[in-house]
Amino acid sequence: MEWINLQGKYNFIALKSKRIRILIVGGGRAAFIKGKAFLDRGCSLYILAPKFSKNVLNLKNYDNVEFIKNNYDEKYILDKHLVVIATEDEEVNNEIRNNCDSLSKLYIDCSDKDKSLCFNSFQRESKTMVLALNNKTGCPKATSFIGEKIKKDLERYDNYIEYVTYIRSITKNNSMRDKIIDFICSNDFHFFFEKGYGNLILSMFYGGMDFEFYNSYKKK
Repeated sequence: MEWINLQGKYNFIALKSKRIRILIVGGGRAAFIKGKAFLDRGCSLYILAPKFSKNVLNLKNYDNVEFIKNNYDEKYILDKHLVVIATEDEEVNNEIRNNCDSLSKLYIDCSDKDKSLCFNSFQRESKTMVLALNNKTGCPKATSFIGEKIKKDLERYDNYIEYVTYIRSITKNNSMRDKIIDFICSNDFHFFFEKGYGNLILSMFYGGMDFEFYNSYKKK
């Protein structure tokens, strides 16, 4: 399958949304799609364009967005962590890429993903886990389909993750902490946990501590 590049290497980094400043250059459809995704995740967003589409203007309902009605200038990217290139002018796009490269800024180029330094991943959350997923074939629909299936599987582990986190917190100063965490982060323990025997099994192997947690974790 020569038309699929499976050799690309990627490094996923989780960004703290509330501390990230993102500039979108462009006021059309691509700007709206990217803008809404970032705003929904709590990022501070700045949208720069000489004019904005109706959909983009509707993003003003978010508290963390600022509109800048002007043409692109390098000064607008200086204090931004990430730049989204969403114009239809290749000359402007090229200028933005060059400016970002010289200033070591991360950027997403909506006109050509191969020229981007990064991209938006499919993202979903359960109560305790955050999932970011991407595929190497460039098929967002397939990523979304598989991602939703994985999310449903993750949700089955929420109670277990809460339990493990609780045990980790109460064994903070215990010399056996690492062994206890290794023990409960295993298929065997998870099997008994799902049957309602988590506390009992843990006490059998590491007795002498109070491992009681929520009633839902105890065999009724």
